[in-house]
Amino acid sequence: AEPSPTGRSTLCDEMSGWATECDGSNKDVCEVFVDDWKWMSDSAAAPIGAPPHSTLADFNALLLGRPTPTSQAPVRKKTCRNFCRLQGLWCEAAWDNRNNGCLRQVAQSTMCDVQRSNQICRCRRKCVDRAPMLCREEGCPNRTVGCDMLAAADVCRVLLSDIWRKPEANMMGLLVEQACPLSCAQCSTTA
Repeated sequence: AEPSPTGRSTLCDEMSGWATECDGSNKDVCEVFVDDWKWMSDSAAAPIGAPPHSTLADFNALLLGRPTPTSQAPVRKKTCRNFCRLQGLWCEAAWDNRNNGCLRQVAQSTMCDVQRSNQICRCRRKCVDRAPMLCREEGCPNRTVGCDMLAAADVCRVLLSDIWRKPEANMMGLLVEQACPLSCAQCSTTA
């Protein structure tokens, strides 16, 4: 794995299995290019904080979609949800990758359960809401709009970019429930 583009320590430093760290990573968020899951090998170590599949065999079996002694139900492979979850993290979003780097391909879905061969995964340390988002457009109720307001307006399944006329780049393709999982009651289902 390459060093952080920021030169600072990020959550990605605690993870394994990614090819390139993308911009936007920090101590609580890791956005990485996962190259077709080639990182899984017999020599790979299960990451620190991985859920109950503590043995390397369990970790590899779960990632490959095979039953394990602790979980007989296979897990879908090659999803960002599995990539993040198997490292003890929560998946916020996923994108198809363009040009084998950190270039997000415009996608209809940024959902973590979509199976892709080459993808960019954004993992979070905890299932928490984003900070309130700036709202400088006509009709905004406040200068910032928090997740509590969006959830109360019952727009959890709406794209953030459909709410703002000029959305910030980091809102593109994200559903409100992806940016606001706690307020939209998604945390218990996305671990």
